Amino acid sequence: MRIHWMGAVAAAAALLAPVGAMAQVSAAREQTFRERDKNHDGVLTLEEYGGHPGNFHAMDANGDGVLSRDEFVNRYREGNENAPPAVSTGPLVEAPPIVDAFAQMDRNRDNVITRSEWRSDMAPASFARLDRNHDGVVTRDEFANPLPLGSAEARFGDLDLNGNGIIDRNEWRGEALSFDAVDRNRDNRVTVDEYVNQPTGYGYGQGTLQSRFAQLDRNHNGVINRGEWRGETLSFDAVDRNGDNRITLDEYVNQTTRSSTATTTA
Repeated sequence: MRIHWMGAVAAAAALLAPVGAMAQVSAAREQTFRERDKNHDGVLTLEEYGGHPGNFHAMDANGDGVLSRDEFVNRYREGNENAPPAVSTGPLVEAPPIVDAFAQMDRNRDNVITRSEWRSDMAPASFARLDRNHDGVVTRDEFANPLPLGSAEARFGDLDLNGNGIIDRNEWRGEALSFDAVDRNRDNRVTVDEYVNQPTGYGYGQGTLQSRFAQLDRNHNGVINRGEWRGETLSFDAVDRNGDNRITLDEYVNQTTRSSTATTTA
């Protein structure tokens, strides 16, 4: 009799073991759901899910493009038309844990990322694209919502090769305007504000002296050398006031304006 009783207990334990294991799995997935639901709206987007899109769509039973808590915790449940055939009896494979890149970069835990904390290998975009208000720090909201790839900030980030937040002459390449035209305060560096708010056209509009300077400055290095000086009324030496064998935008505008004024007066 005792042998039969012990056999019954063993059989019951064997039946309950899978139930206990599944309960542990469900509890773990509940916790994972809470961690990934960053905005606490009760559903997971594909971005919040962080796993393979195929798995995401397989769990999305109603096909609404998000995962509810039930869909995530009880994934591939009966009735889910998107679920793959239940042919595998192996263990459930969890999606890799999502790395909170913002928290890892925010070393001093002040809820913003400065350039000294910045790590381009962990960021979804360049610092310039994420710093939407140009205040020199990236908030968590900015981190999650980068500016478009076609924005001026995106182009600034591409030019800022060393990631120090400014563009120097050596980094200035392929732009329609000269470096000096954009560097409005003449400090030999272009900030993101100067770049984003550069004059339209060139200088102050097409047909101006600034526009003509841009045409002459064929290599866009911000100065005109003797080889670039073509078709001007004044000689190169007359405009090159300091005799350094290069003409800056200021020299070109000032000397050409003076010449034009003198001609008009005469």
